[in-house]
Amino acid sequence: MIQLPRTLESLKALIRDQVQESLHLDYKASDALTSNKKDELSKDVSAFANSDGGVIVYGIREKEHLPYEIDQGAPNDKVSREQIENVIRSMIAPRIPDIEIVQIQISETHSAFAIAIGKTSNGPHQDRKTFKYYKRYNFQSAPMEDYEIQDIRNRSAQIPNLIEIDIEIDQGAVFVLCVKNIGNATATDIRFEFSRDIPWRIGQLRQFKEGIRTLSKGKKLVFWIGVTAEVLAENSKFPKDFVVSVSYNNSITNSKAFESFEIDFSIFEGMLAPRSDLDHNTSKLEKVLARTASSMENISRQLDHLQTVAGPTGLDLSFSTWRHISNLMNVKNPVKKIDPAHQNYALFQEVLGVDTQLAIRIQDYFAQPNNDCIQLTDVVGMTDEIRAEIERCFIV
Repeated sequence: MIQLPRTLESLKALIRDQVQESLHLDYKASDALTSNKKDELSKDVSAFANSDGGVIVYGIREKEHLPYEIDQGAPNDKVSREQIENVIRSMIAPRIPDIEIVQIQISETHSAFAIAIGKTSNGPHQDRKTFKYYKRYNFQSAPMEDYEIQDIRNRSAQIPNLIEIDIEIDQGAVFVLCVKNIGNATATDIRFEFSRDIPWRIGQLRQFKEGIRTLSKGKKLVFWIGVTAEVLAENSKFPKDFVVSVSYNNSITNSKAFESFEIDFSIFEGMLAPRSDLDHNTSKLEKVLARTASSMENISRQLDHLQTVAGPTGLDLSFSTWRHISNLMNVKNPVKKIDPAHQNYALFQEVLGVDTQLAIRIQDYFAQPNNDCIQLTDVVGMTDEIRAEIERCFIV
């Protein structure tokens, strides 16, 4: 593969060394970006992607496929890297993930452009201007035969995707965005692009801003979006649907891959929330605790009124049970205050006697590593009575 030219000297070197056009290299005059020929940009780029990748240089004139001079370049006020990228992204489907565009200054007002196109595994790529598929053939872009299109499609189907992005309901009441490696190889240099702004709980997440360096096979990352009722509310600040585009290096093909995932919260409207792991184990837990309570009755009649429902406090008896014991024994402050960090929402629900949604919001408040800018009273649904109970039972 030819090296992508990045400087004026490298353009001169192509002419000096008489580097001939080939399956991987094409020379174009700069006016191809500004005249009626600019519509051929998407055709030429898709042809390289459908073949073996390559480089297109705009700003060099050729004769009999050999470069002979650098032209005046394209005017900077009419052509830019961003404009070229927008044309490529809007006029080629599916999107080509491995594209690099270099602007080479020829004068104060004009530039040449070099475009590197990688061979992709998610083709074939169609030129939306002509609705045709092109390939590199005899130094030019030529329409593909049907068997060639099918061959690329079959080749793409044999290469499994590595990354999957979807929405799940966690703890029975929270939407989370899951990024999973579902393949048998490691994905590297993972980059994300969201079609709409997402109001993350603690601002824009670093993983989505800077990307993820590596995600090994079978690994799953989970990102909190919000309580289901709040996300689905009519006046919710969350977008009801958006698209997540992801690009990454596929270690199987040693090439760039690109995928898009449509997220639609409306499919969850009116449905019953799935039971959490805690809910699934409740019946088994109740039976074990019933037998434990029966044994305890033989030890002391004073324990007859104890509840046998366990909470997630990590104690041998639940917080509510200890409270009942203290009432029977007239003991004040029977248990030490609880550290609220990293506790399950069910603990707050048990101790404070609040509903699930408020318990999850309280859990979210204490789970943040730095919530100095947010007051406990700012939690939606918080009252003075609940706050006082939190201060009584938890280390705040």
